[in-house]
Amino acid sequence: MTVVYGVFDPGFRAGLEPCGMIADSAAAYLFRNKGVPVAWGTPTRCVGWFDKDEMLQGAVANYANGKAAIIRYFRGRWELTFGDAPK
Repeated sequence: MTVVYGVFDPGFRAGLEPCGMIADSAAAYLFRNKGVPVAWGTPTRCVGWFDKDEMLQGAVANYANGKAAIIRYFRGRWELTFGDAPK
């Protein structure tokens, strides 16, 4: 897998533009809203992938516990998966 701005690129579709996001309370809220446990706290690194209309299509956040959360917009709804953050 490719690393982009310190997070793994989970293979978002071609044509999306990765953009570093501020790893702050707003990013934490975005991911918690999709199902990331509150206990994970604030992401240590966060990257979003945007379409040509600047709409978020997916994002990856790394956390201090060594885990990564991946959200993607797929078939009209948001999906959440988890993985390991790059070391």
